[in-house]
Amino acid sequence: MGLRTIRTLTDPFGEGETIDVTYPSQMRLRKLMVKAHATPRLPGENKDTAEGFALMGAVVMDSVKGWSYCDEDGEPVPCTPENIEELDSKTTQWLFKELTGNEDAEGKESA
Repeated sequence: MGLRTIRTLTDPFGEGETIDVTYPSQMRLRKLMVKAHATPRLPGENKDTAEGFALMGAVVMDSVKGWSYCDEDGEPVPCTPENIEELDSKTTQWLFKELTGNEDAEGKESA
């Protein structure tokens, strides 16, 4: 596995916070798609929607390496898997689009 370059992006919905990411390779995206495809669904949940959200979350989780977010008291918020999962949906969708070039993950066969 080769080293991936870390790039710093500015959160367009924040107040100048930055997010350090690595862009996934095509091979990495394919592996994340397989993982998303295997994600269990809730009864009655649309398969494409469930896989889309799973893929979006997996890409963001795999790609975010650090950030400059702070809490209400100005204290730094650590970049942990739990905190990455807590990113708001606008930021998660924006990151997915930035990282893959796709608007959303529903029904996407390739990135």
